[in-house]
Amino acid sequence: MPINLTIPTLPFRPIDNNSKYIASGLALAYVAVDGNNLLKNYGYVGSVADIGLSNTSMVRQGGIVTTSFNGTDSLALSSSISWIMPERWTFAYWVKFSAIGGSEQAIFTLQGPSERHFGAWQDSQGIWAWQKHSIADSYSILPVEDFVVNDMVLVVAVYDNLLLPPAQLRSEKSLSWQPRQPVHYVVYNEAAGYPGSTIESIAIGSVVDGTNKFNGYLGPMYLWDRPLSDTEVWQLWQDPYAPFRRNSEQLLVPSSLTSSQGASLQGLGRSSGAAPIITDNNALYILVEDTHQYATDPAESTISTTSLLDIITINDSYIYQMLPTDSYDADAPFSLINISITDDYIYRSMPVDEVVGPETGVSAIQEINVLDGYVYYGLPTETLNTEVQLQDEILVVDNTLYRNLPVEDVET
Repeated sequence: MPINLTIPTLPFRPIDNNSKYIASGLALAYVAVDGNNLLKNYGYVGSVADIGLSNTSMVRQGGIVTTSFNGTDSLALSSSISWIMPERWTFAYWVKFSAIGGSEQAIFTLQGPSERHFGAWQDSQGIWAWQKHSIADSYSILPVEDFVVNDMVLVVAVYDNLLLPPAQLRSEKSLSWQPRQPVHYVVYNEAAGYPGSTIESIAIGSVVDGTNKFNGYLGPMYLWDRPLSDTEVWQLWQDPYAPFRRNSEQLLVPSSLTSSQGASLQGLGRSSGAAPIITDNNALYILVEDTHQYATDPAESTISTTSLLDIITINDSYIYQMLPTDSYDADAPFSLINISITDDYIYRSMPVDEVVGPETGVSAIQEINVLDGYVYYGLPTETLNTEVQLQDEILVVDNTLYRNLPVEDVET
């Protein structure tokens, strides 16, 4: 399921030649956040591809902001584009169909001087990804019997080879599962000849002449001039606004880092010392490793009713102001082969390591090891307390300097 449906802070930074990662090569990008009368293009083609809207509305569907088309007089059209169609491409759109089947309903159309060159639509056969070629058109279809009605899905089409038709992927109902090729899937006409190149008009929710009206909801729509990778498709499914969320799409480039010194570390919970300040204009993933000091104690516990645990290992390396507690609690018979607790810190209070047997049944713990290697202010105590207990071995190894006498007891 997508994990990030929150719209990034507006205004979006438009895509340009310096954009990286999933934003790289994004030519057309329409996100339904600019109001009911405009679909602004945030891709590198620029504002010439902005689309005016008529008789549409903005509606949230499945947590995603969409443009609602009524199937009769809704219109989204721009005829001022001058752009060369790329030889390879990827398009993606989030869609909720009011119905599947019947006559053609255009999702989007790119047209040259006199005819369509590229587009997506749904009709009685299914959902199309189509491109015109000089000899024979190429296209793929997601069949109608395999598609989802009245719920949001993500459709992705990738065209990466002149000798192959475009591949289509789609998510499941309610955007569950990342986009994949369904069982029922049809491709036609391996591409023959070169595709139509000059794009002068773009229409969303219809063809350029205003016919073949779409009835449903369209979320973000993207067109790249390159094929997306599997990882990028997964990222887009997780976050419909990923190309504009620059702090999640770009990775750290160490060679581009610059550093300086600050006067205080109070912002990091420290009261003194110089603070390193790291900045990078090209990457917003900057990894910072922090060491924390706890004011209250952490607790590690395992609660089991039926599990048979072989080993429990706890390794801590903190300085505590209060006492940590390591415990195992079971309501049913259990069989632990080994319990290991390794501590390496200074306590202000006395630690207690304890095994509590089950209320019913028999515990068969073969070995209990407690290894201590630190200085105590108070008396350490190791206790084994069960009503029925058969131990092969109990081993306590101390290598510490005590101020008081330690006591080891076994009670049965």
